[in-house]
Amino acid sequence: MRLLRAVRRRCPSTRLEPYRTAAQPQAHPEPHASFAGPRQALDWLRAEYPALLAIVRSDRVPGHVAYQLVGSLWPHWNSFGIGEEARAAHRIGLTAARGARDRAAIGRMLVNTGLTELATDPRHALGLLFEAKEHYAAAGAPRNAASTIHHLALAHEALGREDHAEALWWRAVAECRHEGEERTSALALTALAQRANNTERYSEGAALASTAYDTLILNSPAPDQHGAALAQTQWARAEAGAGNDDRARDLLNAAIETLSGLGASLPCGKALMQLAAVHIATGRVPQALDCYHFGAHLARDRGDMDGLVSIQRALDAIPRHQPTA
Repeated sequence: MRLLRAVRRRCPSTRLEPYRTAAQPQAHPEPHASFAGPRQALDWLRAEYPALLAIVRSDRVPGHVAYQLVGSLWPHWNSFGIGEEARAAHRIGLTAARGARDRAAIGRMLVNTGLTELATDPRHALGLLFEAKEHYAAAGAPRNAASTIHHLALAHEALGREDHAEALWWRAVAECRHEGEERTSALALTALAQRANNTERYSEGAALASTAYDTLILNSPAPDQHGAALAQTQWARAEAGAGNDDRARDLLNAAIETLSGLGASLPCGKALMQLAAVHIATGRVPQALDCYHFGAHLARDRGDMDGLVSIQRALDAIPRHQPTA
């Protein structure tokens, strides 16, 4: 119980997800977080992760405690990767929320459980996310229902329905803006930027990603630094595709600095791989190697063997006798 009291007292979510509490103030606001910043909060959550996960799995823990703890662990999984532990914990959390008939918790657990299933069972994820949207609509929560359109688009993308996903993202942008849910509208814009980049519409990709970044940082009462950094990576991809390599490097360096400062290991590693590719394309092999080495350090630290394999393949693909800058 000491750990449960610490979670409630220290409230890591107020540092890791400030935009959530700003957008949806609670009837009984959480006390101020006792962390100096998001990196310290995430480090604390990571250190306590095994114990918190054991509490979630325990049959002796009340249901409302289980789903609250699952929710508090989302920033950890978002930063270090979603695996079977996260999927199993969310199934427990969703069952507990249903048992408690906590309407707000059911909605959040449906969304997050759906997101954990995207990579392994996108059809099941789609069903959970559709249920979440219907749940929010029935509960009279149009802002949450609008946000879920973005998540439904992710599921359709995972099922290979890219055109339908793109249409849903545009709908999410419009409905989220109408409901005042600017953060999710920006996340949808970032997804649309990725879609534009995938089809080599780089000018459109840059415009969408830059608008997403501005929304998340400049037009928000509680900036989402993590989401803004992801927007920068798509913005950089568009700039690189258009041949603006210097601009792409600047954007990626800024994103990496933010993600590293937040302790967001997995997205930071992906941005490093992206920056390394830009360096390779412009003959900057030593700088690319620095990126790969930092990325490998992060992957080893989070136990990501697949990430290490990807880095080794990228290293093996570097042309011999590349000129350096």
